[in-house]
Amino acid sequence: MRRAVLVVMLCCATLVACGSGSDASSGPTSTTVPSPADAGADPIIQYLQESLSLLGYYEGPIDGDLSPEVREAVSAFQKDQGLPVNGTFDAATVGALAAASPEVQTMLVQALQTQLLQLGFYRGPIDGNAKTPAMTEAVKSLQRAAGIPVDGVFGQQSYVALQELYDQEIGGIPKPPPTGTGKPQPEEGDGSVNLTPAQVLKMQQRLVELGYRPGTPDGRYGIQTSSALLAFQKREGLPRNSEVTPEVLARLDKPKGAGPRNSRSGPRVEIDLDRQILFFVSKTGQVTTINTSTGSGETYTEADGSESVAYTPTGTFEVYRRVDGPDEAPLGTLYRPLYFHQGWAIHGSPVVPAYPASHGCARTADWDQDFLYPLLPNGSPVVIYGHSLGAPGKGDPGF
Repeated sequence: MRRAVLVVMLCCATLVACGSGSDASSGPTSTTVPSPADAGADPIIQYLQESLSLLGYYEGPIDGDLSPEVREAVSAFQKDQGLPVNGTFDAATVGALAAASPEVQTMLVQALQTQLLQLGFYRGPIDGNAKTPAMTEAVKSLQRAAGIPVDGVFGQQSYVALQELYDQEIGGIPKPPPTGTGKPQPEEGDGSVNLTPAQVLKMQQRLVELGYRPGTPDGRYGIQTSSALLAFQKREGLPRNSEVTPEVLARLDKPKGAGPRNSRSGPRVEIDLDRQILFFVSKTGQVTTINTSTGSGETYTEADGSESVAYTPTGTFEVYRRVDGPDEAPLGTLYRPLYFHQGWAIHGSPVVPAYPASHGCARTADWDQDFLYPLLPNGSPVVIYGHSLGAPGKGDPGF
């Protein structure tokens, strides 16, 4: 799957030359609301799935899986575009996707930025803008690391280099822990319902009203809406799967889930480990609920060969250091981290599953970290409570 995904990167650097073409149709009149990405989801495939959904070719889950349904959607798009029908995201197909819609073009650049960020080459926001100094420097950094001509242009050599480095450094994204480990597992839904775009829009508007972050309400069930609904389910004690069920719709109308423990105004953060949610409280006391994933409790091996436990500390801390961009750590890249205790941080990540999965830090989605970062100055309180998995004496800060 990774090889097919990385073909996207070959075209992303030339997206601005693909043109914007005519707008696609508004898509299907009914949307099968997808289940979320779990820890094994590929964020790049998620962007591609959402692109096909926007163009009306795909109605399945935005789950990061290059499934037969995704391949069928690609084939249908290729047929309509007069391209060779092979069901893969080759360069010609991605170029045609980018030309079909400015929104899709933005998504594909975000995919490129996500991979470059994970490798530590990109130091800007995941904003879908290919024409920035940060993007040019990211491509140059990739080229320097690969020992190929440094010109800032993402061509065939850069594509091959990125593919090799990504497979070597990132590899496969960990799958959910096996059943029976004592960790919260993604739960099965009780039957998702089909929503029209108008109904999705109403749901997004309600999530915003309740203090969640589904992205710009537009009637499309994409990555950000899936994440926001997952945060809602966590807060309400519902199955954690981002599926819209009759129970979810009823609870959206009359939510019952408790908010932050402390009613004081912020800016400050509370992290509930049991529900795996982060509360941001603004200066005026407004509460925003964000999906998070904390320490898994698993034992892992450090770079020096020693063993540590993926543990998230509990207590009252405060933000003491910040990095406005990716920060390279021994266990991975932390996006715009806000350090609150020794080396533990709240930071952005391309994958934030429904259960504890980090090495100890509190992960948020990259777009949620872009929201939090400017609103939490140094000195802002960070309160963490609940049951932390693993032994506290053996925990070290980690991704």
